[in-house]
Amino acid sequence: MLFRGEDRKMERKKSLKAHLDAKWFRVFAGVAGHLFVFASFVVVDFWIRYVTRSFGRYERGGLTANLFTVCWSLIFSSAALAIPHRTWGRVVYGVLYYISAVFAIVQDVYYQLMGSFLYFSDFLYAGEGSDYLSYVTRILDLRFAAHIAALILLGAVGILIFPRPVRGKLQLGVKGGLLVLGAAGICLTPRLYGTYSDESWDSYNSLAFEYDKFINSTEDMEITGVYQYAFKNLILSLEHAGILGGRETDAKLRAIDGYFDERPAHSDNDMTGLLAGKNVIVVMMESLDDWLITPEDTPAICWLRENGISFTQMFTPEYASGYTFNTEFASQVGVYPYTNSNAAYGLAGNYFPCALANLFAGAGYRTGSYHRSNPDFYNRSIMHAAFGYETYHGFYAYAGPEVTRENDRFLPECDELYEDMISAEPFLDFVITYSPHLPYDDTDPLTREALELHPEYAGGEVTELDILKAKVRLTDDMFAELLRRLEEDGVLDDTVIVAFADHYAYALSDEDLLLEESVRAGSSILQRTPFFIWCKGLEAMEVDKTVGSVDITPTLANLFGLPFPERVMGRDAFDPAYEGYAIFPGGTWISGGTYVEEGQVRWNDGLSAQDLRRMDTYVRRTYEINDYVLDTDYYRHPG
Repeated sequence: MLFRGEDRKMERKKSLKAHLDAKWFRVFAGVAGHLFVFASFVVVDFWIRYVTRSFGRYERGGLTANLFTVCWSLIFSSAALAIPHRTWGRVVYGVLYYISAVFAIVQDVYYQLMGSFLYFSDFLYAGEGSDYLSYVTRILDLRFAAHIAALILLGAVGILIFPRPVRGKLQLGVKGGLLVLGAAGICLTPRLYGTYSDESWDSYNSLAFEYDKFINSTEDMEITGVYQYAFKNLILSLEHAGILGGRETDAKLRAIDGYFDERPAHSDNDMTGLLAGKNVIVVMMESLDDWLITPEDTPAICWLRENGISFTQMFTPEYASGYTFNTEFASQVGVYPYTNSNAAYGLAGNYFPCALANLFAGAGYRTGSYHRSNPDFYNRSIMHAAFGYETYHGFYAYAGPEVTRENDRFLPECDELYEDMISAEPFLDFVITYSPHLPYDDTDPLTREALELHPEYAGGEVTELDILKAKVRLTDDMFAELLRRLEEDGVLDDTVIVAFADHYAYALSDEDLLLEESVRAGSSILQRTPFFIWCKGLEAMEVDKTVGSVDITPTLANLFGLPFPERVMGRDAFDPAYEGYAIFPGGTWISGGTYVEEGQVRWNDGLSAQDLRRMDTYVRRTYEINDYVLDTDYYRHPG
């Protein structure tokens, strides 16, 4: 009996110990699960900033980025953990985590390819992404695959060990409090950036300015982290679209009027009306860098440039992604697109009476636009109508296999399209070429066709540069055939050819080669691109004034004697009162021999410190007023 009593005591002790051990294990597992769920969101943000070499790069921005990350991680984890059912909590956690991870992975891929990050609205351009698929393979190495696998595994472990909900008012209150704490932190953290003055010439160097304007994607990611980056840009995109906040304010309209009232009015000059009444074909050339124009590689284009007006200091800034359409917008409207949103979709309802085609249509011209892509791509059928084009012609609506329609020669060789171009005089035709578009590898059918048509680029080991030159030659063939048919039909004598590039050949993977070729052509700034105007009998000349994409429409309005668009951001290149400059996002600008990159003087040929401050202030104000013009649909307002 005595032994049985002792046995019972021992059993009770073991049972109590097992119970306590199980309880402590559950407590430990619960705490560990809570911490793991929270930490998994932190890891996603730290990962993207680390792999893109941005994490810790700017000491001033590190604190705010980390605080934002902690706050958003508190919100996400508290929201999932507060759900009283474990299964649904796991679902919410999994959705939030994997959306975050996928967003970060996409940003990493884009950063490796482009050296910048996608803004939220750039995802509207996703249709263009298929053209970049072959380029993604450049970064799909074992290291990248291991990172992706680790992120996937991290989320899977989080779902597996997601803790059981602890019911009770105290627990719910704690999680609700953490969620509120996270939200409060997000609201308060921007105060750490400090403030900036609208009157300060060096406001570009202020983190408060950058956070407010959100115009430099790499710095934006560095100072906010991936979660606040997405949230802030989403808010800005909704504001630009008019969904949040008021687009139309008296203060903005007054600021716009004040800006233009202070600017010297356009005055007629020796070039005013020189080409009045003539037909005009405007060609935006895909990826046709200035160094690609040579007698050997582009004989027709080279001849046109050498025998026309060549703007030797033309620069095409890159705005967010969708570089082609953003240049298209700037060149057609004379206004910069948003630097942190898109023009193709967010501005479809705006009124642009000073756009190029609207000006020509007002002078009695028939207008039409022509490109390989379907009308819904970049929303062109709607945007081109807003610019003043009567009809957008997508080549896919016409006969011929796909690869043929991607060859720029298709336009002048397709009788239906060509005859539409010259169907009524005077006419304005806007042509967007395609052939030199990436990819530059032999998996692309157009690459194979280009090399077959121009075997001089196919000898030996074919490089990306060989393929680019072969594709560029297809664009040159288009010019040659177009000139031949216009001459044959007696239309060429009264027709002006205007050509400019949508962007430099950024898709070449060898950046050193790009810079080397650009320097060889006379510029260490990659964004310098060709812009020329040709007409039979026009005196050949070179214009070395610095100009940008927004200057194209005002310059053409002056040359053709059209009502001059005084209240656009661009200027007439021939106006003596215009000193000439090109403005890039993020506070970068170039004027003559002076180049300032994001507030830092890279080289300066003669500008005083006072003039540098004046120009910096003007650049900052120009972008602010430009966004006001877009925000308020300024041209719809009389007065």
